[in-house]
Amino acid sequence: MRTSLIIPTLNRPKDIKRCLDSIVQLNRLFDEIIIVEQGDINNTKTTISAFSNLNISLYFHPIESGAQARNVGIEKASGDFLFFIDDDTALVEKNYIDIALNHFNDNPKVMGIDGLLLSNKAGYYDSKVVRFLHKFFFLNGNNFNINCAGINNNSWLDSEMQNAQWLFGGNMVCRNEVFKQGFRFNHHFIRHSDYEDAMLSYQIYQFYGHGSLVYLPSFKLMHFESDDDNNTNVQALKMRTLYQFVLWRQMIFVQSPLNLLCYCHAQVGVMLVELVHPRRTKHRWLKFKTFLKTYFYILKNHKKIATNSIDFNQFILND
Repeated sequence: MRTSLIIPTLNRPKDIKRCLDSIVQLNRLFDEIIIVEQGDINNTKTTISAFSNLNISLYFHPIESGAQARNVGIEKASGDFLFFIDDDTALVEKNYIDIALNHFNDNPKVMGIDGLLLSNKAGYYDSKVVRFLHKFFFLNGNNFNINCAGINNNSWLDSEMQNAQWLFGGNMVCRNEVFKQGFRFNHHFIRHSDYEDAMLSYQIYQFYGHGSLVYLPSFKLMHFESDDDNNTNVQALKMRTLYQFVLWRQMIFVQSPLNLLCYCHAQVGVMLVELVHPRRTKHRWLKFKTFLKTYFYILKNHKKIATNSIDFNQFILND
């Protein structure tokens, strides 16, 4: 069974080094590692030159898009199983690869796996207020389902293996058969491309059915969160809000007042979480204005967004 690892990156040579340092420690190495750089490829080339014991292929993609970079990796990969991680992660289980392969061997109907996401910082759900908001507005039932509002719930606090409707793109593996069927990440999504993983994996779930995707807590890695408060970035906030609407409108939406009510109800929760979370207290007024501006754009252009007949990324990039 041949394994391929795909890592999209953008001007993060230090993160790539830390990531590769962790890969070297595995008791079984990937047959190939595909790194897709969207920025300065020379710095990345210098970094990976120190890892001659790893079979690394480096590619350049001229557009800043994590989704497109992953698709480049898919096209280049030759493995039977395609692993995806982010550049700011480190593998903490020496048998990381075998954990996934053994589960695939024992469960031939499983097409994709993701696992526990550890963090180097205090947990997102440490706040009781945030946990309440998630349960009330997102109908979070401690599962990996996508609800009627297009919210992709997760249960990373739960240690139990369970079936899933979506996978986290920063720590997932799929049989290559999935991609030979033509499934790809949404190429319309740019930058770090929020929700591209949920859209792809939910399509896989719909195609292969219940039990095709699994959350496996032993399949885990460490995520090193940046000190930068990305949540105060206007473009990032518009991106998260708009791409989540794309997921809901293109994949979940049905012509019913109840479905629309579910979406609106959840978006109230999204705003409240951003505004009251103790780790996201900066620039609250700016965030609130950005939310209103984004919702107005969505209301005005929702039909065109649904058919990809408008370049909604221009709205994201224009501060």
